[in-house]
Amino acid sequence: MGLKSYFRKPVDKQVEATNIVQPTVDALTLQTLTSPSSARHESADFQSGAMQRLNDTKYGIMVNHIWSQQSQLLWYAGGEDEGVVIKSGRDQFVCCPPDLERPGGFFEAIKALNVKSAMTVNTRVISILLANNDGVSIPIRDDLRIQVLPDISHLSRCAKHQFAAFIADRGILVVWDDKPENLVRRVDIIEKGLMAMIWSFDVEEDYPEKEKSSGVSIHEVDTIASEEGSTEKPRRLVLLHSITTGLTLCLMIVTLGAGIRKLVVEIQWDHSYTRLALLATLPPIMWVAFFFFQALIGNLFQIFGPISQVQNNTKYYSRPPPKRLPAGSSLPHVTIQCPVYKEGLDTVIALTVYSIKAAISTYEMQGGIANIFINDDGMQLLSIEEARARQDFYEEHSIGWVARPRHDPKGEHGPKPFIRRGKFKKASNMNYALSVSNRIEEKMASPDPRPRYWT
Repeated sequence: MGLKSYFRKPVDKQVEATNIVQPTVDALTLQTLTSPSSARHESADFQSGAMQRLNDTKYGIMVNHIWSQQSQLLWYAGGEDEGVVIKSGRDQFVCCPPDLERPGGFFEAIKALNVKSAMTVNTRVISILLANNDGVSIPIRDDLRIQVLPDISHLSRCAKHQFAAFIADRGILVVWDDKPENLVRRVDIIEKGLMAMIWSFDVEEDYPEKEKSSGVSIHEVDTIASEEGSTEKPRRLVLLHSITTGLTLCLMIVTLGAGIRKLVVEIQWDHSYTRLALLATLPPIMWVAFFFFQALIGNLFQIFGPISQVQNNTKYYSRPPPKRLPAGSSLPHVTIQCPVYKEGLDTVIALTVYSIKAAISTYEMQGGIANIFINDDGMQLLSIEEARARQDFYEEHSIGWVARPRHDPKGEHGPKPFIRRGKFKKASNMNYALSVSNRIEEKMASPDPRPRYWT
């Protein structure tokens, strides 16, 4: 700056302010034309569409890859209802080849079965095996069997946890799995089991002299005794614990009575009743002494007492293992009850369900039926998204579940009050779920018409 700046004409402040504010007005105008809310909605829609396209591409590649493996392994003969189906989302499935998606076919049956992935297997061995089979199942190894269905329409009502079914009218095998990458491995295991069974039959026919003895042995079997042995005898009630407790009380009363007798004798000598104040110490002495007296009586019974109660089955104790059911007998229905609290879905619940389903698969291939009943006590503590994820997981795996409401004695968080009874959370949770299940069974068994909202 120089001296001339002091004699320069001053700038109009209004013009300067106008020149400064004008860009701001333009910026506000542009901001009004493109509001942040509309931009965010457009961005969210774009991201959702991009994720959907990525998901469709992912499952499209997966289904085509498995179909190419199916063709390379000669499991695909180009017949009707042959191919691969994969679940890409809730009520969304993709298939290959595309002509599978027709009414009343394999694609519709897999949608009704609601499994993650499924594949057909058409080989000459399976066709011959089904052509000469009239039973409802085919053994693959040991005592494991795979169901045989008359046609593809029965697939939606089959034993789901067997993860496989033969279709008699088509002469094919249908295999499904929770993970698409395990389909080929599961088919390979079934195929090897079938061939091992067939080869074992050939060995017994070709070399009977190595397997059978030249002599004949006859064993008489008492059918009456075997029938009596199959039925368990009534379990007797053992009162050993009651006897030891009674003897403990007797010993404690005798010893405390000896002390009271000593007080009475001393009172007779000096006629002073102040010693009776010592009787106030009897309750705490009894409380402490009972443990030591019970340990003494228990040790004596362990040394000199009977031991037959630990070698036989009693009312509250089981020692010998239960006898195995004879071959061909029907196995009982089993319900696996799983209490759940705040465990993670992917880290705990899903892994537990997969291991249970593997055990159920073996049990159903042996002829039994089993299902899973989850007692979810932590759903009321989760967010809406996490609770919905759990519900979708239970639905995808055909799992029945009951979620106990939150503790609300005043009815502040619901239409009516609810008290979470029980001292032990896990036991009270399971008891509540069983109570709900029993009430539903009573309503289903009642002759009254069901409400419209029942599914």
